[in-house]
Amino acid sequence: MATPEELSNRYWEMSEYLIRKAQEELDVSEDLIQASEKAWGAVAHAVKSICAKRGWNHHYHLLFRDAIGVLRWEYDNPRLVPLFASAESMHNNFYEHRLVPLDLQDHINNCRELLAELDDIRIITQFSPTSSVQGMEGRMRRLATRDPDIATREEALDITTLPPVEVLQQS
Repeated sequence: MATPEELSNRYWEMSEYLIRKAQEELDVSEDLIQASEKAWGAVAHAVKSICAKRGWNHHYHLLFRDAIGVLRWEYDNPRLVPLFASAESMHNNFYEHRLVPLDLQDHINNCRELLAELDDIRIITQFSPTSSVQGMEGRMRRLATRDPDIATREEALDITTLPPVEVLQQS
């Protein structure tokens, strides 16, 4: 079983891999759908990295939005929310196919900017637990509450269930 730090690092490695693949899908294969989903995946894994390190629940998409909202408040960084919204539009594009290459590149750039912001947050070794602020209670409760079905399964923290980045990089 992995430590929270090991799991966090593993999610971060996947995030870095996926953002590179997103750009490659756009530049080389011109596959806008895969570029969109890989850019979203990079952001999702980055958020999971921070959540894993903090012991926050990160097993559902809507929890990512909760985490970004809390981080926005903790670090007084209003850029996190619109950058995350840009990443979510990439996920939406996977299903709706509306973005053109120029727009997609702008969104990939926004994802990169968000990843840089999240990396700064991730590497902070000490963080203070979020105090109660109006509007944060529900988010914090959801992030702190483990799904009993997931939390009781050992694989929830088993790093071996994640695909190895080294193998993905060779393909």
